[in-house]
Formats: sequence, structure tokens, C-alpha cells
Amino acid sequence: MRVTPVTKSIDPDFAQTPRQRIQRELAAESKHMRKTGRCLYCDIIEGERADSGVRTVLRDDRWIAFVPPFVPFTDQVTLVFAEPPTLALNV
Repeated sequence: MRVTPVTKSIDPDFAQTPRQRIQRELAAESKHMRKTGRCLYCDIIEGERADSGVRTVLRDDRWIAFVPPFVPFTDQVTLVFAEPPTLALNV
């Protein structure tokens, strides 16, 4: 009996170290900001609010929990404020 080895392709995002994933995420955020002048996550959240809720898990007036389109596993949920918090500085 001949056994043929089966190779499984590894998702390149999964094979990265946490540091590499964070650096890649920050680079994508910077690129989006330069290109559009807007925050990447703000645009993603706005898309989830405007979308039909295909990836939305839970939502109320303060929070949105959704599965982002860029996660390697579909059981990863992101929990964010529904409205970006504002920062008031007393100068």
C-alpha cells in the first residue's frame, strides 16, 4: 500500500507572529488614513451599521459585536463602541 502525503496550505496570516500581525494591521490603518483621511475601524464600524448585519452578532445603542471580514477564523468576534468615543482635553 502506497501512502501519498497530503499537504495542507497554511493561511499566511495564521503563520505570522502576533508582532507581525500587529505591524501589518497598523500599516493597513496608516495606508487607509493617508488614502481616505478617515479611520479604518471607524469605516468598518460604519459599514456594519449600514450593512444588513450579515456579520453582526449582537448590537445595541452602545456596542456592536461582529465578525470582521479579515479574520482567519469565523468564530472571532470584535466588540466595539457603536459610536467612537470622543476625547475631551482641557488645555
